Amino acid sequence: MQISDEDKELLIRMKNDSPEYYDLFLRMKKTFAEQSSIVTHDIRNHATVLHGTMQILESKLPDITQHAMWRNFSNAIHSLIDYLNTTSEFRYAANCKISKIDILDILWNIPSNIENMFEDIHESYFRNYLLDFPLELDQIDGDYERINASLLAITRNAVEATGEGDEIYICSHSEDDFITITVTDHGRGIAPEIMPRVGEPFVSDKASHAGVGLATAKLVARQHGGDLTITPLDNGTAVSFRIRMHSLQ
Repeated sequence: MQISDEDKELLIRMKNDSPEYYDLFLRMKKTFAEQSSIVTHDIRNHATVLHGTMQILESKLPDITQHAMWRNFSNAIHSLIDYLNTTSEFRYAANCKISKIDILDILWNIPSNIENMFEDIHESYFRNYLLDFPLELDQIDGDYERINASLLAITRNAVEATGEGDEIYICSHSEDDFITITVTDHGRGIAPEIMPRVGEPFVSDKASHAGVGLATAKLVARQHGGDLTITPLDNGTAVSFRIRMHSLQ
């Protein structure tokens, strides 16, 4: 459950003025989280069984993949699994485990991740992307898995927003104990009507998306003392993921 800054102020007032109602809120929040976890886990189990059965059928009956109904069924299963995975990332985004990590390992995995993304979305056009990373960077205090998942989500948005000949530019720089990774795509951009709400959970201009990728990245950035900035361009979007290099703890 993500809470706005305005609601946080209300909760602080509730905690001070009406502690019994504040305790009730905490209990309801805990119950909601537990029930959501149980439901998500059960759905994931069923989706895994369906996906496994689908793979067995495809291996035994390869011609089945040529049927339009089967392709629709396959796409629906993969969309469901992707939805469960991305919403799971969002639920755990606030639980970062900080340790010393080499963020350059994450950054230099981006090229292979982009190639995999193009394969996943079945696009074969030219991969027109540029990278600009420092050759050396000190280890930082961070959660490797959460930062990696955040940058994957940001990069995937850029890949899906671009077409043949469009450019993706990914760069990073460090300054004043912060590192900023910016993913700029010169693609179709974000729909103007939802731009003010981009970064909120379950907000997307793509019908098949859960709309939690950028929301997850924002939570992770804030857990690392930074933030996420989304800037609309004349032809595309720039997303900057900024985190503190060294923990204040």
